[in-house]
Amino acid sequence: MSKMPDIWPIYQRLFGYVKPYRLRLAGGILLAIAYSASNGATLFVVKMVWAKVFEQANQQNLTWLQALAYAGLVPFIMAVRGVCDFGTTYLMNWVGGKVVNDLRVLLFEHLQSLSLDYFTGAQTGELISRSTNDVGAIQNSISTVVADIVKQPGTLIFVLAALFRFDWRLTLWTLVLFPLCLVPILVYGRRIRKAAKAMQEHQASLVSVLHEALVGMRVVKAFSMEAREAADFRGLCSRLFSQRMRIVRSKAISTPMIEMISGVAAAFVFFYAYEKHMPASTLLGMAVGLFLLYEPVKKLSGVQMQLQESLSAAERIFQVMDTK
Repeated sequence: MSKMPDIWPIYQRLFGYVKPYRLRLAGGILLAIAYSASNGATLFVVKMVWAKVFEQANQQNLTWLQALAYAGLVPFIMAVRGVCDFGTTYLMNWVGGKVVNDLRVLLFEHLQSLSLDYFTGAQTGELISRSTNDVGAIQNSISTVVADIVKQPGTLIFVLAALFRFDWRLTLWTLVLFPLCLVPILVYGRRIRKAAKAMQEHQASLVSVLHEALVGMRVVKAFSMEAREAADFRGLCSRLFSQRMRIVRSKAISTPMIEMISGVAAAFVFFYAYEKHMPASTLLGMAVGLFLLYEPVKKLSGVQMQLQESLSAAERIFQVMDTK
């Protein structure tokens, strides 16, 4: 796995293309922060509504209208959360799409400026793959990844703050299991980067072989090379499939591992609540909080893996753009 000094210059250069759209990016980041805060507020709303409607209803003599008003706070906070999530997703994808368009145009213009000697040694299919597949893969690192880097750690902070307010001892005990969730993220993130780079190279070779076979079909027919070309293409497809399944396997296995650890934490929470005679409203708030903690951990594992994939694509694109 590349060290951070090697990775950072690539992303620093990549995000240089975001500067013309920094206002929309800033808007997406602000909405992502608001989304994170709404997750923390959801826990307080759920706990308060349960306590007011079920635990304190007899003491306060609530009318059905008052109970309905309290219950209405839940869909209200969820609506705020949904609006922030929609705004973040739209703005981030808009910025990512514009950057991808700019990169494709710049890459095409750079290819036009290169000498004929470069094209003599370069494979046409590989250049096509870098201009289409690799550039498209970068969009994730600007849209989805940037949004999740703000939303998910923010959600962790706000939700944990609420959980500490409810019961700091129980929250500390559940956090003991949190480092275990990082193990699949780190281990399988390394494997994905290696597999993604190999897959992108095989994909470029696949496009190159297909292009050469179609353009030179007369030569293939003249020398009866159909079987050989088909065998080469079949082998490339098989290797591409193997690399793709390595990526799928690494992504798929991390989620069940995180879910199993979350299940252990949930079991511990229920046992603790039984021993301490915890109020139902607090238990419900803790349960919802642990549920909301699962998404950031899962998404952050995906962010690590998407970063590794997009890093391989960015390296390949900048290799072409740095060619004189």
